[in-house]
Amino acid sequence: MRRNLLSQNKSRKSRRNRSGAIAPHDMILLESNYRELVRSTHELIQILRPDGSFEYVNRAWRQAMGYSRKDVKSLNIFDIIRKDYKKDYILKFKKVMSGVRLKEFITVLISKKGRDIFVRGTVVPRIKNGKVVEAFSFCENVTALEKSTIELKNIRIEFKTIYDSTGYAFMIVTPDEGFLSCNKATLKMFGCRKESEFTSHSPSFFSPRRQKDGELSSVKARKMMNIALKKGAYSFEWVHKKLPGKEFYANVLLNRMVIKNKKVLLAVVTDITKANQAEEKLAKANMELVETNKKLMRLALRDSHTGLFNHRYMAQTVEAEFFRAKRNVKPLAVLMLDIDFFKSVNDIYGHRFGDMVLKEFAEVISGEVRQYDIVARYGGEEFVIILPGATRKTAFSLSQRILDKLSLYSFGTAGQTIKIKVSIGVAAYPEDAAQKGMALIDIADGIMMKAKEDGGNRVYSSLEADDRPSIIQDASQKTVSIKNLSMTIKRLSKRANQSLVEAIFAFAKTIKFKDPYTGDHVEETVHYALMLARALGISSKERELIKQASILHDLGKIGISGKLLRKKGNLTDAEFKEIKKHSQIGADILSGVFGLSAIVPLILYHHEWWNGMGYPAGLKGNEIPMGSRIIAVADVYQSLISKRSYSRIYSEKEALEVIKKAAGKQFDPAIVKVFEKVIKKYLKQR
Repeated sequence: MRRNLLSQNKSRKSRRNRSGAIAPHDMILLESNYRELVRSTHELIQILRPDGSFEYVNRAWRQAMGYSRKDVKSLNIFDIIRKDYKKDYILKFKKVMSGVRLKEFITVLISKKGRDIFVRGTVVPRIKNGKVVEAFSFCENVTALEKSTIELKNIRIEFKTIYDSTGYAFMIVTPDEGFLSCNKATLKMFGCRKESEFTSHSPSFFSPRRQKDGELSSVKARKMMNIALKKGAYSFEWVHKKLPGKEFYANVLLNRMVIKNKKVLLAVVTDITKANQAEEKLAKANMELVETNKKLMRLALRDSHTGLFNHRYMAQTVEAEFFRAKRNVKPLAVLMLDIDFFKSVNDIYGHRFGDMVLKEFAEVISGEVRQYDIVARYGGEEFVIILPGATRKTAFSLSQRILDKLSLYSFGTAGQTIKIKVSIGVAAYPEDAAQKGMALIDIADGIMMKAKEDGGNRVYSSLEADDRPSIIQDASQKTVSIKNLSMTIKRLSKRANQSLVEAIFAFAKTIKFKDPYTGDHVEETVHYALMLARALGISSKERELIKQASILHDLGKIGISGKLLRKKGNLTDAEFKEIKKHSQIGADILSGVFGLSAIVPLILYHHEWWNGMGYPAGLKGNEIPMGSRIIAVADVYQSLISKRSYSRIYSEKEALEVIKKAAGKQFDPAIVKVFEKVIKKYLKQR
């Protein structure tokens, strides 16, 4: 439009130049066209006087500014320029008034309603007679565009503010060009001082050579970015590296976006090292808790001293194994083991030594069983071995192997060792009548007590137990009968008596320190005395007294000189007189002990002869207590077949002949006759 007006001005001027004057009708036509063009254009046209007042404004200007023709007459351009643009406009207006054409400018006018009207245009001075008399201004209303530009600028500023001030690390990245930009949080996270320091490196530079899965970081980074470009967004965990080289775990969220018609990725990186460490600590704590629970479970099922399974585990396992054997029609055997006279070990050597022996014993028997057999501590010095799939014969063989092993094994330390002996009861399903697992244990317990009654250090199954019907009971019976109650009381009594026997044996064991022969001799004497007493039909109560007396029959030797006890060769009359005192000494010691008065006569008179030539009282025949007569035979027989400092060793047959020859003189003939049968049967079975 401005060019049209100018061209018409030139045309008008050229006409004037050619003719020297413009024809009146041309002038009218020219002015009419000019006014129509100015009036109909959308551009804002204003003609300003040198003082800033308006000479003319077109309709578009009035509509945009909201002023009427009347209003314009009293207006001045400097009054409607926005304050922050006024200084700049005044300077530019002065240049125009000095004859300078202002090609393009932007300013803000204030409309009548106080709204900002952004205009962009050109100002041309009109010079007359060498002086600027007017300024023609041709402007375009760019309010909407400028506001959009300002709004976009504000958005950019706001985005930049958020981009830089957020605590999250933001960065713009592409697979091909790497990092394009980053915010301050990114610089802080990766240890960079300025943006160029960060963007100059490739994405893989801030990662270890390989990720945790072993894949190269450079390859995996490109793969992750391509997935995000394809899907639009992608999140994953990544191991990053700071500039000093310290690694950290991060969660990376990639979002696809377009900048300048180019697809890029906005990466949001969150440091999750502490969270990972917390998770690792939690996982570790959970693992430790699981292990602790396992340990507690093991402790709950293990005997703390021996390391074997405890009674609770044994009771659960034997029921499960019994059910499995019954369902699958398979054999099952159990062993009940009791260390003979173990109380004496504690009393003589102390409980610490005794505990050490128990632990060693557990190791020995554990080494003799199969991998899937169960060895448990039943209580005190009693142990149970559960043998899944084992017959009575197999269990008996194992028991004998354990006895053989124990006979060769020395328990204790280098400075103090002892031998121990064990009574073992074997019970087996289906041979022995049992309906439950613990019933089988009870049967084995009863058989073991029978072996202990017979002197211990032996294995019995129900086949070897002479009075099996009185020992083996169906522990699964629900009805409590008088017979069952009596058997229970009897069993408890036997246990109580066993404790008493062990106390007695602990006392007698001290003799071994003075005379090693006497210590070993006692145990064998008990064995033969009990065999003889049983063969003679002696009651169980009397047999118990004979057993105790056999243990203590040489107790009085504790008052005899050890040198005299160990003397080789024949004794002098004086020395023999001294030796004979041991019967009386033993009786004197025991006479003041509560519960042992019944065995005092048996000990006092075990050296009396059938013909009255013995000591200390010269009793003869039936005047001598039956128990003393039994002990006398067992004592001499065992002495003859043993190694002694003052005599040679006799064979069993030779010793038996010596005993027979002394019948009617030193020994009761009836007892000798029974003893001969017992020994012959014993030797044959062995």
